[in-house]
Amino acid sequence: MMSRPVAVGRPLAKEPTANLALVGAVVFLLLGVSWRILRSVTSVLIPKTSR
Repeated sequence: MMSRPVAVGRPLAKEPTANLALVGAVVFLLLGVSWRILRSVTSVLIPKTSR
């Protein structure tokens, strides 16, 4: 199921839809994690926002 070795071995020009889906999923996960980290950091550094 996982095609990471294939993706690393050759370019994904043949599978644009799969490439876009993979990039979208990674970006979505990174945005979610960074959003949680930013919220926690800002809530700790700036207690005014937690009110």
